[in-house]
Amino acid sequence: MFDYSGGDDVDAVPDVTIAPGRGGGTNALAVRDPSFRVDYHGASYLDHRQRAADVAASVGTVDSYRLATDIDERDDLAELLIHGEGSAATWLREAGFVLDTGRGRVGVARE
Repeated sequence: MFDYSGGDDVDAVPDVTIAPGRGGGTNALAVRDPSFRVDYHGASYLDHRQRAADVAASVGTVDSYRLATDIDERDDLAELLIHGEGSAATWLREAGFVLDTGRGRVGVARE
C-alpha cells in the first residue's frame, strides 16, 4: 500500500518515499530531492520525516509488512521462519533453527 498525504494530486510522486521498519527505523528509502540527506541512526523514520520537512520535500510512506521486517537481531529470525519462502528460510531450517513459542512471544531456538 502506498500512502501519500501530500496534497490533492494523488498521481504526484513524493520527493522522499519511506518504508518504515519496526521499532522506528527506515528499511527502504527513495529520494528524488538532491538536498535531502539520510540519517540511519536511532529513530531514523522520524529523523527522515524531519529532514524532508527541513528541505520542504514532500513525503510518502510505503506500508509493507515485508519491507518493515528487518533481519538484524536474533528474534527477527522468527519472522523469516514464519513468513519466508526462499533460500534464507530454507537454510535456517536445514541448520536446525526452529520456532520457540515457550516465552510468550515467538522466538527462535536451535535444535
